[in-house]
Parts: sequence; structure tokens; C-alpha cells
Amino acid sequence: DSEKVRGAFGGKMLARRIIPCLDVKDGRVVKGINFIALRDAGDPVENAKIYEEQGADELVFLDITASWEHRRIIREVVEKTAGQVFMPLTVIFHYQEYSIPQVKEYLKKRGVNVRI
Repeated sequence: DSEKVRGAFGGKMLARRIIPCLDVKDGRVVKGINFIALRDAGDPVENAKIYEEQGADELVFLDITASWEHRRIIREVVEKTAGQVFMPLTVIFHYQEYSIPQVKEYLKKRGVNVRI
């Protein structure tokens, strides 16, 4: 049984959560140091499935080049992943690139969090 702690409002919550963050570039998971000398680390959907099988509580996608390339985030990757895994997904993106209706559209997607 997981170790429990008392939350801010008196409820019990898990003491630890596992939340991996996948850096994504050009639709692929990449690994590097300080976003330099990136190497391919596989398909984001397959990586998400593995993390879910290993007990991750949530998964974060960070599209590391979307902001400075002034392009939209990895919608296809998010949608494919949401269709394959059941843990919550969080997508980190540069909010100035999106309108309020576009953000609302992301909120409607199952399990995809939008944080501004």
C-alpha cells in the first residue's frame, strides 16, 4: 500500500507521484543535456506506453523547439498518445502562440491538461 500524507485541505494523497517528462522534437522523443547534442530516444506513443506499464501517474510532453520555431505544438503526438494510454497527459507549450478558443479545444481532449 502506498504511503499516504495529509493534503493541504485535510484529505489524504499519495506521498510520491511519478511524472516523467518527454522532450519532443520533430515528433520524436529526444535526449540531451541542456537541449544540446540531442539523440533520438524513440516514438513518443511507445515511450508513453512503457511509462504507463511501469506505473507512471502522469506524463508530460515538452515540445522543445515549438516556441523558437514559431510553430504549433505536437497535436498529432498528443492525440495518438491519449488514444493509447489512460494516465493524464500534460502538454507544455508557449501560450502566446495560441488563442483562447484553441486552448479550450485542448481542454476538451480526454486527459490532456492545459496550464497557463
